[in-house]
Amino acid sequence: ENAVSIAGMVLTTNCLVADIPEKRPAAAPPSPAEMY
Repeated sequence: ENAVSIAGMVLTTNCLVADIPEKRPAAAPPSPAEMY
């Protein structure tokens, strides 16, 4: 149960963080390897 909650929080956090840094120029997208 905890693993599911943590996974959900991580996915939500990644989405929120990904939306914020639009002001930084030439920001490289995270590689698929970083997702695991």
